[in-house]
Amino acid sequence: METWTIYARPLDFPDVPFVVRNWIVTPGALVPGGGVAFCDTIEQARAVIPEGLTRFDRNPDDDPVIVESWL
Repeated sequence: METWTIYARPLDFPDVPFVVRNWIVTPGALVPGGGVAFCDTIEQARAVIPEGLTRFDRNPDDDPVIVESWL
């Protein structure tokens, strides 16, 4: 299964307003999927997400830089 996550100014890219990354969900681990996009607005970040996925708001236990995830 693949997931996409939108981050706001993550530690590795603090000067980028929004970073979108995809992840591959495997038994017991998340593996980077290789997809990364750098965006100036949340709308641009959401446009990177493949169609047909469902948005999940940030869980209170998530890292504060996570804006939302898509599955």
